[in-house]
Amino acid sequence: MNAKPLPRPRATRRGPYPRQADIARLAGVSQAAVSMIINDPDGTQHAIGEETRQRVWAAVEELSYVTNPAARALAGGRSNVIGIFTFEPVFPVDFRDFYYTFLLGIEEEAERQGYDLLLYTSGSGPNRQRSIYRQGANRLRGTDGCVFLGRGGDRGELERLVREPFPTVFVGRRELPGAPAYVGADYAMATAEVVDHLVGLGHRRIAYLGWPDAEEPTVDRRLGYERALAARGSDAAELTYRIGDEGVGRDLVAALLARGTTAVLAQDDLIAEQVVAHAGTLSLSVPEDLSVAVLGDPPRGAPPLLDWTGFTIPRKAMGEQALSTLVELLDAAADGPPPQRLLPCTLRTGSTCGPAPA
Repeated sequence: MNAKPLPRPRATRRGPYPRQADIARLAGVSQAAVSMIINDPDGTQHAIGEETRQRVWAAVEELSYVTNPAARALAGGRSNVIGIFTFEPVFPVDFRDFYYTFLLGIEEEAERQGYDLLLYTSGSGPNRQRSIYRQGANRLRGTDGCVFLGRGGDRGELERLVREPFPTVFVGRRELPGAPAYVGADYAMATAEVVDHLVGLGHRRIAYLGWPDAEEPTVDRRLGYERALAARGSDAAELTYRIGDEGVGRDLVAALLARGTTAVLAQDDLIAEQVVAHAGTLSLSVPEDLSVAVLGDPPRGAPPLLDWTGFTIPRKAMGEQALSTLVELLDAAADGPPPQRLLPCTLRTGSTCGPAPA
């Protein structure tokens, strides 16, 4: 009389999701073997028999097992998840257009590279301040690496992060010690191109109006202006104005005109709008009497006041490059200097600049 075959053992589950221990019971192998097979799907790292591999993968399919990306990352493996971190909210209406294009580029490149994205949004403390570290631990380590957007934040945390062997790429931020990987826009070159455009229209007295801060985008624009005028033997300091919290005053615009200024470079559209408004009170037309250029493209959600002359920041390309640069860091076979890239902006000839008045 033939003995009946023993029933195949069934895996037991604790909680809603199967574990590797459940796969091991179902396949009749050790949990260590399951871990090695799942983390080495091509079978190139561990010498495990094909029959054992097939049993394990059959159990994985039967139990609908899905690997835990965070656990794989903590164990030193790839999670195929990349983090996106900002110290400031991404979704407010005021910044909708600014962040949207960066995120679009990051998402499209992540899809091409085969990565998922994890957006860090939670804060801690009484003010719900966003922080890289929580209880001393780097909360980004559940991902393979992280793309940083925006500015602000705890500088001490950022400097600590740069010292860690955790792949990180900053979008636009370059001032941190340790020469971290970054992707930015070449504001200095773009500003010089706007100056060249105005000179080509016959302007010789070109003023620069910008904010007094020392952040890189501000410094880069001012540097591009100074270099462009120095190349023509002009003194940029004579027509460089730092705008305080009170904004652009009517007296300043009148003084510029009295000094023979025919064109103004405004660091952003807020300054440019104030210049245009005061010019109107002085019975001047833009661009017939005064040309005004914006050193960038207005990021705010509302339509711009005018069709500004200026340059377009390659936000989408910066997002794409940041993601691909991070993948380069993850795939790097040897240590080397972190990739640092400045992308060119595109000159935009709007209706706010015209030939210099006679």
